[in-house]
Formats: sequence, structure tokens, C-alpha cells
Amino acid sequence: MNKKLLLGLCSLALSACAAPVQRTFFVPRPPAEVFRAAEASFPVVSFGVSNSNRAEGFISGSQAQAMGEGNVTTLSVRVSPQNGGSSVDVAVVPPPGAVGNIEGIANDFEESLRQKVKTRTR
Repeated sequence: MNKKLLLGLCSLALSACAAPVQRTFFVPRPPAEVFRAAEASFPVVSFGVSNSNRAEGFISGSQAQAMGEGNVTTLSVRVSPQNGGSSVDVAVVPPPGAVGNIEGIANDFEESLRQKVKTRTR
């Protein structure tokens, strides 16, 4: 196999691997309310909460992958006060070599959080 073909195949394989996703969004509700909604959104995206600190506004959790022992995707969320509402920082980090829709996890988490806040305000 020539070097160019091998290099092309390696590049294709690496580009198929899932990359970490980070995003920040604003929710026009108090941090305590947004924190509760964020915590309740972890199971919606199939993550277990492993650490939750309301005082710091931080939640983290993980989701086991079917790739073998020690391979987990982590989800970290920080809720901070901002301009009469809350800033929400979300990070989803897959294990090395994982494939999948990591962006979809972040999207589904944000959608769940926003829906839970909306539901609670009515």
C-alpha cells in the first residue's frame, strides 16, 4: 500500500472519531432553578451524576461506552449567575477513539434543560 493511500485512510479514520464539545448558553432564570433543571437533565441524556455541588454550580457525570472497561464519556456543567439569569457552560468529552454524535448529546442536554425550566415557570 502506498504512503499517500495509507495517510488518507488514517486521516479518514481520525476524522470519524468524536471530538469534545463545549458550549455556553444563557437561560433567563435564577441559577438555583437552572441548576435543578440541569441536574434533572443528566438522566434524560443517559448520564449518571457523579458529582454535584450547588454552591459551586457544578455538576459532572459519566456514561459508559460499549468499548470496554474504563471508556466513559463525561458531561460537565457549570451554572453561573449572569445579568439577571444564568450562564450555562456544558462540556461533553468522549473517550479516545470513540465514534458517535457528541454534538447531539450537548443539543439534547440543552433542550432538556430549557424544557424543564420552561415547565417549572408555568
